[in-house]
Amino acid sequence: MWRRRAIGVSTLVVAVTVDVVATWYLARAMGAANDLFPRWYGTRAWLLQGSSPYASSVDEGIRAAMGGAPGESLGAFVFGFVYPGYVALLLAPLALLPFQVAATLWLLLAQGAIGAGALLAWRAHEFEIGTVPRSVVPALLIALAFPASLANLVFGQFAALVYLALCAAWWLLLRHHDWRSGAVLALATVKPSLALVPVLALLAHAAGHRRWRVLAGWIAVSFGLLGASLALLPAWPEPFWRSTMAYARVARALSASGLVASLITSANRPAEAALTVAVSTLAVGIVAWGWVRSPHQPGDALSAGIVAGAWIVPPLYEWNSLLLLIPLTAWLCERIMERSRPLVTSLVVASVASLLPILLWPYASRLLWPSAILAGWALRAAYRGLQNVTERTGTSPSLPAGTYAARSASSTSAM
Repeated sequence: MWRRRAIGVSTLVVAVTVDVVATWYLARAMGAANDLFPRWYGTRAWLLQGSSPYASSVDEGIRAAMGGAPGESLGAFVFGFVYPGYVALLLAPLALLPFQVAATLWLLLAQGAIGAGALLAWRAHEFEIGTVPRSVVPALLIALAFPASLANLVFGQFAALVYLALCAAWWLLLRHHDWRSGAVLALATVKPSLALVPVLALLAHAAGHRRWRVLAGWIAVSFGLLGASLALLPAWPEPFWRSTMAYARVARALSASGLVASLITSANRPAEAALTVAVSTLAVGIVAWGWVRSPHQPGDALSAGIVAGAWIVPPLYEWNSLLLLIPLTAWLCERIMERSRPLVTSLVVASVASLLPILLWPYASRLLWPSAILAGWALRAAYRGLQNVTERTGTSPSLPAGTYAARSASSTSAM
């Protein structure tokens, strides 16, 4: 027994060591061309020089370090701090470190966030559907193979932290740690545009079930961060909003609906705007229909917010699609019964295969996973509707106790 434990511990130590070393070299290869660097640079300028993270001198320093002067490789797509002022407070410990060390720790944190988020989402959905806990390996395999997970690491993005915060808030809510759930949910606003709709959806669910402590926790932490940031960085909202609008103009930040419209209308702005509204309305309608057909669990509200957010809130980039892992994990958890290995293998292969269109058509391929998840959401709702019809007419056989439909029916009748 002790030999097996020694082998297991040794293997784990070797794996962690290899991962840390590989992450160190990945951070070196990235250099300054990633999402963390401008935030690290702006926070460091604030802590060590007393400059505002939004100051023009900080913008110029970021542009020079990233090689983004007009006409150079990154051109106009180099931006300043851009993020909300409270992000500087959260990044302060990393900003005091040399950038390669900070970037290595950041990438390790992102890896841990993706793995922990997948674990919490899997366990949360198991709890919701009342199934016996199973191995979390399928969820981890899908999370590691998901293109958005890789994009978060390659570009040093913040979406992994939003993903973990949403999964943790969901898991805590199911276990009636309401105040903690709200507090963790507030941390998802580290990237406001990405977290906006899912956070509102989960808060609305909590309010609808009179879980007021969730709202109290969210308000306490949100206003605590906001107050501290305003005390230490007075008047940051105005330059933050200005820099955000500048980013939106230059980068032409689009939601999934906006991207569909831009591909169809060929730069006809009035037609593009009208089509964006039409596609957004259709997508939100599908999401609402799916939610009505659902058992109205917290995970249903969260998934609905994530799918709707991808279609109506810009920007839609590969790394922001990481949140789509939550409805995907829920679907996998429902379907994984006896034939788990073929299902997991198929999803891993599909995730890896989707890298090819992402590499070949990086602009249009951003629609791949939002479209797939929205279609799955619609099919799931249609299946539930069919089950309800056949049960009312008495034409369907009795459902096995272990199936998701049986649990959904029992949980709905118990509400």
